[in-house]
Amino acid sequence: MSAAGRNYDITVLTLIDEGGQRRVADQITFYAVGESVREFLAHSCRITLIKLIRFPEDVSPTAWNLKYRTVVLDAETKQQISDTRLITFPAMSRAHMLEFQRWAIAQLSDTVDVLEAERTGSPPTLRPRRVWTTLLRLIFTRPAQPGAAR
Repeated sequence: MSAAGRNYDITVLTLIDEGGQRRVADQITFYAVGESVREFLAHSCRITLIKLIRFPEDVSPTAWNLKYRTVVLDAETKQQISDTRLITFPAMSRAHMLEFQRWAIAQLSDTVDVLEAERTGSPPTLRPRRVWTTLLRLIFTRPAQPGAAR
């Protein structure tokens, strides 16, 4: 549990369409995170909103659309604390969508740093990995794929 005593499950859904066709659907959930991660993600969303609003609107039929939603639950009770609902931004050019995607990846990297800073406890116990044993474990413990030949 975080120092503040409350943990959150935070889900961010991102949808990207080009000319009405879905190109990207991404969802990430951070489980049992504390207030520092919640605050960082909220701040990141506000900065991203300002960044997106500054992009010029593309009114062509092949314009790119971004939609996103953030849901925060109490990690213990699963009670919903907040939900932005699906936010749809005005259409933008491909270049601006790429800029957004690069920005989002950088924000995710920063989120990992905040997550690590929030974690407490002893460092993990590490041992050298046995490459062949690991490869065999990966090959023979894969779940069966639907419709796959055996």
